[in-house]
Amino acid sequence: MRYGALQYFSIRVDCSASAFVAIICAICIISRENTDPVMLSLLLTYAMSIQGTLTFLLMNQMGIETLMVNAERCMQMTQV
Repeated sequence: MRYGALQYFSIRVDCSASAFVAIICAICIISRENTDPVMLSLLLTYAMSIQGTLTFLLMNQMGIETLMVNAERCMQMTQV
């Protein structure tokens, strides 16, 4: 069950990151006349690298939350 939930979460993170990149691409296309091409290329490069970083950060946060729930349960068991 846990593996399926992680896969579903990973798909959702990938879809949100892809939507973010699509929005950034649309902004770059709209503002290509008024902005330096170097700045637009840097923006696109950083926007495309955000997917891996976002997945890494969210997976680590989920792991920390799981570990904290375990610690809270241990604390409750010792108080009972």
